Amino acid sequence: MAEVESADKCLVSVNLSGCGLTSQLLNRIPEFRPNMFKAALRGHTLRLLAGVTDVNTAQLLAKKLWGGIVETRDDTEAIIGQLGINFTAEELDFGEHRYYPRRNLVVMPTYDLQAGRLDILNLNNTYPQKELKKFVTYLIKFSLLLGGFGKSWRRVDHSLFFPEYFNRNDKPAIGCHWKFNESSKNLYVTAASPDLKNIANFLAEGRQRAIEWLTVNHLEPSHQVIAWREVWHPDQVEVWGRIAEDQHSSEAIRWFHGPYSKNQSIKQSDLTGKLNNIGRIWHRMYPRYLTTRSGELRQKRQEYVELLTIFPDKSDKTQDFLEFLQNQSDFIKLWPTEE
Repeated sequence: MAEVESADKCLVSVNLSGCGLTSQLLNRIPEFRPNMFKAALRGHTLRLLAGVTDVNTAQLLAKKLWGGIVETRDDTEAIIGQLGINFTAEELDFGEHRYYPRRNLVVMPTYDLQAGRLDILNLNNTYPQKELKKFVTYLIKFSLLLGGFGKSWRRVDHSLFFPEYFNRNDKPAIGCHWKFNESSKNLYVTAASPDLKNIANFLAEGRQRAIEWLTVNHLEPSHQVIAWREVWHPDQVEVWGRIAEDQHSSEAIRWFHGPYSKNQSIKQSDLTGKLNNIGRIWHRMYPRYLTTRSGELRQKRQEYVELLTIFPDKSDKTQDFLEFLQNQSDFIKLWPTEE
């Protein structure tokens, strides 16, 4: 998809790879839809801005960046948006996940993108280039740190991180997994120390980047807390992390499908979600990168940072799980932290 094919309009260019579930046409031919990148970045724009301003302002600023429909007193107005995308799939394969619930065959189309380039395009000169690039770069790093793109982006790819889940061939595919490719690995948030301090610092930057974007728009932050489910506000979200030795060392992935302690479970709860009900938790296995003595950025062995992003409700089930994370697990609370 190329909204604009002009190199001089490219604000940020990122090289990515990823795998997961893909969409399909009416004739069931699989289709890789680049608009999923725009949807994810727009969504995170709203989450971050909603943590520092009111609903109407957050929505309007997101539409000014990514496009949308604005209602006026007498009519509606379409906003093209400051930013566009151009995505080039350099190496892309399609496949399928086949499973047999109740002995009936179900086929789910999948994608495996080994190499692709995502260009974020600056379509006009409404905003200063430097500030715009800074905000968009943070959005991209935020998106890759805590989730992914496309279908089931809130969950890790079970075929990579929990393959035994499919031993009976009766389970649907779940999740996705995205990485920065070699030429863009400088965008990884490093995690050299066991306390994951760099990641904690990066998460704390989110509100500052959002406030800076309000300043660009000559606006002041608001202390009002929006009642949306997924708002990036210290009263609304918690992020927990731990270091996993390899791709088969995820702890949390099993908690989505079974008990996390002897008599407690979050399976099929409001926290994890169920049919037609999006949950309140994101799960990510993020490659653990650090800077070597020679200044090179590389993944440490085959380690990952396992991350849980939780938008808690007040239920006993959720509060019990947070207490478990705090007192009985290897996870460290990364955001918000005590001042």
